[in-house]
Amino acid sequence: MKRYLWIFAAPVLAGAQIASVELSAPTLGYVFDQQSKSLVSVDGVPGAALLGGTVQIGAPIDWITIAPNRRYGLGVREGQMLLVRLDGGTGVAAPTDLPVGSVFFSPSGSAAAIYTGSRLEVYGGMPDNPNHIHSFAADLPGEGAEFTVSDDGNAAIGLVAGELWRLSEDTAEALGTGFRGAAFLRSSQDLLSLDADGGRVVLFRKAQAGEPEEEAAEGIVKPLAFALSADERTAAILLEDHALLLLNRDTHAAVRLDLTGIEAQGVWRTEGNAVFQLNRDASAGIWLADGDAAAPRLAAVLKRGNQ
Repeated sequence: MKRYLWIFAAPVLAGAQIASVELSAPTLGYVFDQQSKSLVSVDGVPGAALLGGTVQIGAPIDWITIAPNRRYGLGVREGQMLLVRLDGGTGVAAPTDLPVGSVFFSPSGSAAAIYTGSRLEVYGGMPDNPNHIHSFAADLPGEGAEFTVSDDGNAAIGLVAGELWRLSEDTAEALGTGFRGAAFLRSSQDLLSLDADGGRVVLFRKAQAGEPEEEAAEGIVKPLAFALSADERTAAILLEDHALLLLNRDTHAAVRLDLTGIEAQGVWRTEGNAVFQLNRDASAGIWLADGDAAAPRLAAVLKRGNQ
């Protein structure tokens, strides 16, 4: 059966143009090509994955961020935020008041948070019924702030210059310093975070201040980035010495993968229980870390015609 992607620009206007593209399956995920300003599918399975076709959305886009469930993305074209459906839906429009800003998602993708420079605006019901549910104060000290939000949209965390903050409507409460990443667990306000200074993965129950629970500490030396797997059993940690550490949260077992020769830009969860993406720019080449394999491995995503 063929599947099609339909996209409406927001706000919806009379006579608005609609673009569609046939999607191939299975699809591991999507990457953004900085050179062509386009979205490209990653087709196949780890170890046999190819960069697929360009997802045509009518014109080049400035950027797009894909939700963890890969059902949709939020991006900008000509100063306008777009809600891009990637699940074969027949079309959906972004809310007319959706602001332009940096985009962050909850673990399941049911909530999206948009950082406008001083506040974090949270939308629930994504992508089928977007509605504004929360506005958090997010004027944090420092540059390059990153955020994460719980699935219910009622809890939000900011991370900037190693400082972890719990946000509220009017202010922000410091949770600690020396952190390199944080992620809410699905359908929960429990927060998993990478304590770089302490060389450990910790859990903040209900994202509250106080001493967190230590989950794992072995082998975490000079960490740079952190991601949690789709099944939430594996934490992937990018290390400064060109290595990736895969930590099993149940057994605390650790597997180290050598990244020599690979320009890892970070670590992000993708399709599969414990599969991670190490770069996001399709023009630079894509690498996957496959933790689902019997022996965890690295796998290149080939360009079509280069099998």
